Amino acid sequence: MRVALIIFLVLFIPCGLWVIFFGYTRIPTENDIDFVKKIDNLGPIATWLSSSITFLFTPVSVYLVYLTFKRQNEQLNETKKQLEKQSKNQDQDRFEKTFFNMLNYFDDISKSVKSTVLTSDGKKEYVGKEFFNKMHFDVFHELCEREKKSGNKNLTLLLMLERDMGTYIGVLNCLLYLIDQSSITEKGIYIELIKSMITGEQKYTVRYYVDESLMEETKALKELINKYDICDQNKKEEFAKKFNEKMQEVKK
Repeated sequence: MRVALIIFLVLFIPCGLWVIFFGYTRIPTENDIDFVKKIDNLGPIATWLSSSITFLFTPVSVYLVYLTFKRQNEQLNETKKQLEKQSKNQDQDRFEKTFFNMLNYFDDISKSVKSTVLTSDGKKEYVGKEFFNKMHFDVFHELCEREKKSGNKNLTLLLMLERDMGTYIGVLNCLLYLIDQSSITEKGIYIELIKSMITGEQKYTVRYYVDESLMEETKALKELINKYDICDQNKKEEFAKKFNEKMQEVKK
């Protein structure tokens, strides 16, 4: 609307000057007496009109260029936003595809992890849930014995865990690292999915593993486990605190 008004004024001004100069709106003819006199002055007037129109059109042209640039810049920003949104959706899709593939693999590993133990009846194999149930019992027993005797780490148990749980721990580490390094905003959803697939026995065993392991690689895993509270350590500490407070009240 503004551009149309400016163009109208620019075109109207020369017409208005024509009317003012000749005194009427019709086109003069050769029979007009004044026309012959005035035609000698048309040279300077034409030069002035040309300069005036150029002067008027210059800011209009600059304004039109500015509007064109502004419109192109808006379209460019809109295109950039669309590309960023599309790229973000693609990153999200790639992340979810990788995450759920690894999560399925992690579930398969947790079911297939096994250990062979020598007993009085010969060799006994513990697989999947049975394996973690046994490890949970062995770890609990080892920690109780250590507390009684103030002894050192049970290296035999640690070596057995590192041998049998190596792949399980490695996949868990990859899953947590994938989430930690991704640009997704709702990381808590994927962390909860991982935690929902880890039983209490597994969490207890993993907690012992990362705390007691002598392997250098477990330090990074331990940081991720603590960061996202995979083993619900914060909940356990909070529960222990409330339990102790309750016991102190009972004693009073």
